Amino acid sequence: MKKRKIVFAGSFDPLTVGHVSIIDQCLEIFDEVYVLVSNNSKKSYFFDKEFRASCVKDLYKYNSRLKVLTYSGLIVNFCKENKINYLARGLRNCNDLMYEQTMADYNQHLYKRVKTIFFMTSKEILFVSSTGVREILTQGQSIKGLVPSRLERKITNYKGKI
Repeated sequence: MKKRKIVFAGSFDPLTVGHVSIIDQCLEIFDEVYVLVSNNSKKSYFFDKEFRASCVKDLYKYNSRLKVLTYSGLIVNFCKENKINYLARGLRNCNDLMYEQTMADYNQHLYKRVKTIFFMTSKEILFVSSTGVREILTQGQSIKGLVPSRLERKITNYKGKI
């Protein structure tokens, strides 16, 4: 039987409870979930790519259906190269939908077989963003409830740029 595979890509700077919500929803539906930790050339990052990937790996280390990779380049190319026809994107609000729909259209233009599946985060965490978490960290405040509890200390004690 053919395995159902999906890619969830992002910068995860840092990994938040919103990201975890999307990953968990993907795991409910798909046989294999690829989390691609990537860099956007237009952004600068607080956490290096390897640290960000290690956070996802640490959280899901006992789940053999989840693969964590770092990647550079267009995510749609990764999908094409690996014959993966589904991309996961998380939505918090209508602004996210407008942006993500445009990206889905570009991706389908580049690889006709790829379909983007939109997942909503729960209403309790709609406000959570990596940008907000970074701001709270730089102010020395607690990120409890905003990042997975098992990663709270690791993220808070990061010795990189913060």
